[in-house]
Amino acid sequence: AGFIESHASQVQFTVLDHHLYRCFTQGDASTPATQHTRNLRDANAGTPQMFARVSQKVQGAGGAFVVGEWSGALNPGSLHGVPNETDVRRDYIAAQLELYEQHCAGSFFWTYKKQHPGDKGWSLRDAVAAGVFPARVGLGHRDAVLRADPQRPARRDHARDASLGGFPDCIGFTWS
Repeated sequence: AGFIESHASQVQFTVLDHHLYRCFTQGDASTPATQHTRNLRDANAGTPQMFARVSQKVQGAGGAFVVGEWSGALNPGSLHGVPNETDVRRDYIAAQLELYEQHCAGSFFWTYKKQHPGDKGWSLRDAVAAGVFPARVGLGHRDAVLRADPQRPARRDHARDASLGGFPDCIGFTWS
């Protein structure tokens, strides 16, 4: 973020990509899931402070802060003794979404679908089906304001054309 901030005059637009997981380290395993959730919601905790600081620097440089990978996965140690894993995981995912909504230009859940079904921590499709990931995520309260903005289509088209380097006919492709 500091590098982006110090080079703001040299680039038109920059995106800083961050990946956030709380399941790989011994510290993750020894932290209860409810504490992970509290840490995400506590504005004085390390992650929210870092997100606020980085977002401010990157936005100040005309860029965007994006969480390029995240999941609902928790280490089994974090879930030890949890009476209702679904509720705990739902709250953990909600805390992440709240943090990203507050500080980020976007976020991407890893992954849409795993080879073997049933993993509601790593598979978005399974998380939605299990009710731990909300069926609708997005702009929430800002939706109505943005939909009513008469400049929105022009800004969208300009951003699309700029990102495609002047090749707007590339829009509309499909993945197979």
